[in-house]
Amino acid sequence: MYKIDITKYPPEMKFDEASIIDDIYLSLKIKRGSYIFDKDFGCRIYEIDKITKYSINLAKDYVYEAIKWLIDEGRIVEDTLSIIVERNALNNSRLDIVVSGKTIDKTSFSIETFVVII
Repeated sequence: MYKIDITKYPPEMKFDEASIIDDIYLSLKIKRGSYIFDKDFGCRIYEIDKITKYSINLAKDYVYEAIKWLIDEGRIVEDTLSIIVERNALNNSRLDIVVSGKTIDKTSFSIETFVVII
């Protein structure tokens, strides 16, 4: 899991002990702007209010934006990154998300999650 170092101001979020899957999951599930110590952390996908072809492409951009910090820190190799965002076939208000790629040490990862658009 992650640690928050409260001995520093502002407190720092440390992901050193978390797996890449945990880091991606947190980045996608936290609404951007809602994490008190870093307003740039999280995902803007929750700003989407209707699923269209345009919003699906926008969602893909938002997913990339949310996990870019992992690329910038050298934990994900950008050339191996794959982001798939699709409308769920059975639930029209749900976007299915698949993020896969390789870490800097060539370990493959894949995470599947979803977001409900209300």
